[in-house]
Amino acid sequence: PFRPATTLGRIRQWAGRRFGLKAGDIAEHVLQIAGSNDQPDMDTHVGTLVQHPRCAIVFDLVPAHRING
Repeated sequence: PFRPATTLGRIRQWAGRRFGLKAGDIAEHVLQIAGSNDQPDMDTHVGTLVQHPRCAIVFDLVPAHRING
């Protein structure tokens, strides 16, 4: 559980460590709302993405889109 004011960036750091990623590898991943293509900004507070009474959300930790060129 995370407080509503927790940013997605902080949750991403937690998830990356939980899955054993190195700091540089964590930076190359983003949180994506499960079952969608929505990747909210890392400064978004998790509380803005949920609604009462079910204050829960599921994310996937996915590689960030890379733009080459």
